[in-house]
Amino acid sequence: MSVKPEGGVEECKDPGEEIITVKLLPQNDTEPVTIKARKKTLVEKLVEAWSKHANVNPKSIRLYYDGQKLPPHQTLLNVGIEDGDQIDVTLEQVGGTRCNLE
Repeated sequence: MSVKPEGGVEECKDPGEEIITVKLLPQNDTEPVTIKARKKTLVEKLVEAWSKHANVNPKSIRLYYDGQKLPPHQTLLNVGIEDGDQIDVTLEQVGGTRCNLE
């Protein structure tokens, strides 16, 4: 709590309750998606939102902020996401094979 100048008491706001806007930027040429979320929102909720938007399996989605992979069980507050930040969205690529195009 903090004290008001008049001598009254003011409740401290929980920083996790602050609503922020973040932009999810896909790796392909599709349009970015803007999401409003509380800072206490888990990263995995953004993954779920993107998976529904793009109609892809959420297990294949990876989110990156400033080049670092975001852990799904952390909050936006814990990973340092602020209002107006951009998050890169990539799809996990598994396997592959060598093609002989002769």
